[in-house]
Amino acid sequence: RLGRVLRQLGQRREAERETVAAREAFARTGDVYLDAGTGLDLATLLAERGEILGARHLLDQSIRRIRTLHLDHLLSPAMRLTLQLATARLDQTEASMALSALQELTNPDPETPSVLVRWWRVRGDLTRALGVEGPQPGTYGYAAWRVERARAALANGDHEAARSEASASNTLASKMGLGELEVYSALILGLLNDTPSRTWNDLVRKATSSLWTEVYLAALETDARRSSEAGHAEEAGRKWTTLRARAAELGYRPAVEEAEGWLSLP
Repeated sequence: RLGRVLRQLGQRREAERETVAAREAFARTGDVYLDAGTGLDLATLLAERGEILGARHLLDQSIRRIRTLHLDHLLSPAMRLTLQLATARLDQTEASMALSALQELTNPDPETPSVLVRWWRVRGDLTRALGVEGPQPGTYGYAAWRVERARAALANGDHEAARSEASASNTLASKMGLGELEVYSALILGLLNDTPSRTWNDLVRKATSSLWTEVYLAALETDARRSSEAGHAEEAGRKWTTLRARAAELGYRPAVEEAEGWLSLP
């Protein structure tokens, strides 16, 4: 539980350390039930820092154990993570399986809505992305859902909606001490508002130090967008090229395609 809280607070190194320690302890005691839960938690942390293959292997192990032990309450976060990994690889087959399973579950994981918004956004179905219903307000999942809605609205060209969603997420994240989500939403607000260069550069440096791939790559993307929109074509080209290279290294296909799309513009 401490590892889960630390993850939401953005303290990922500490979260991983606590989760690994818990997993090792449960393995020594033979507690297969709690071992399955910590395996899923560790797979989530690996996926979010770009260790796609390691996360996939651990997720497969966890799902087999979850199904064998009939741990139905863990199926929803397992399918949510399956969709996260499918999004990173733009794997339509795996995504379809996860989406079908999520529709059948009666007790959805509170982080699922944000992942659904992200999936439909990277697929270019912005109507579906913005139509995803949110989780309980005032929670981590709610703040994550609203920042993903902000990115979807931005992709849809609706800057006012993007600003509103990002502001709501930023306010809640600040109130709850959710450091990564606060930075994530601040990137969108900084892009849309007339943010001074020094403030913007400090924000980008902070975001690019994040161990969460979504925040790290969002920092590179919004920085490149800012240069593009300011008419600095050569500088923007360098930044889009950097995003493409880093996203390719991490195996995150949506950002690779985003960068290639901008680089192909005349």
